[in-house]
Amino acid sequence: MSLNPPPEDETSRRHWWWRPGWGPGTRCWTLHIVFGAQPGRSSLLEAVDALEQVRGLPGWDAVPRRWLHLTMQGVGFADQLDAEEVAAVAQAAGRALAGTGPLVLELGPPLIDAEGVNLPAAHPRLDGVRLRVREVLAQVLGKHRVEESAGWRPHVTMAYAAQDGAALAPVRALLAKAPVRALVEVDHVSLIRLHRDRGVYEWDEEIRVPLA
Repeated sequence: MSLNPPPEDETSRRHWWWRPGWGPGTRCWTLHIVFGAQPGRSSLLEAVDALEQVRGLPGWDAVPRRWLHLTMQGVGFADQLDAEEVAAVAQAAGRALAGTGPLVLELGPPLIDAEGVNLPAAHPRLDGVRLRVREVLAQVLGKHRVEESAGWRPHVTMAYAAQDGAALAPVRALLAKAPVRALVEVDHVSLIRLHRDRGVYEWDEEIRVPLA
């Protein structure tokens, strides 16, 4: 179930605080949409280029093009999952998602909340893809190893807040002058081993799960 747009936050909150279970060296398997090999990658990069003025503002960490992603669902911390469980998740997700795509995501216009500048993502079948992912995790692992709400706000983050307390109104005014939109075709989701040791979300393994 998608949530409404983010609240009208007035000031920034540094994104890089440690969430429960996270710390230096933590690795977590997640199922996300990443864009390194998506058919619509060039359309996304055009949108990124159109927001460079905002992405380059002091106090914001621009997401490098290589690490652009749409957060979907955590799977489990790497030290709690063995290789057989990871493979079983990938195989079951492949069966569950076959025939649901490709999807052409509608991105934008950009919004800002306390922790990030985002391009909201929409497609009539996007919620269904995430629901199937969550069902796969319940079936294969018996429970969600990383607890997340059934509700979500699908988006691609352009920049994360790097400090607390910065006024968001000036950034919001800049975004109003750049009503960026993009249609981005995606044909797979990815099971990735994610970390954030260097103030950016990176992954060192990727298993592609086709939608087509």
